[in-house]
Amino acid sequence: MDNATIQNRRLEQTADGSSTIYLPDLDEHYHSVKGALTESTHIFINCGLRHCRKSDVTVFEVGFGTGLNAALTALSTDNRHIDYHSVERYPLSADDAAAYSRTVEAPVDGMIRQLNAAAWDAPTAVTPQFTLHKILAIVATTPLPRRHRCGLFRRFRS
Repeated sequence: MDNATIQNRRLEQTADGSSTIYLPDLDEHYHSVKGALTESTHIFINCGLRHCRKSDVTVFEVGFGTGLNAALTALSTDNRHIDYHSVERYPLSADDAAAYSRTVEAPVDGMIRQLNAAAWDAPTAVTPQFTLHKILAIVATTPLPRRHRCGLFRRFRS
């Protein structure tokens, strides 16, 4: 798949001081301009993961983007095993991922770097509690993960 179809990505600071990526050609931000870190923490962790009491959790995310949602999830396992699947059609380049990871504080920055470096289309045991499956594909043609426990979903970026 060709990453070159998304051009002119640029970092922008959001209202909470964290960063997002902006695509001027599509007039679209990867995260809320009111706060990338605030949005991911509120939606993915506080309103999603923290409400799931299962010991084994499967997450299916549409749009891996910067890896922020996956990084926050990996750092919030609470001794559960999380099997994290994320479909992305236009992954960030290594340079864009590195630039983004430098905008967040430790330990999130290190986790973002680790997740972005993980192979595509192969499960990666990031920690004993967190397995990442980055899927390079179009979501409409991607089968859902077979294990269905607490399903946490992210809205689709068009």
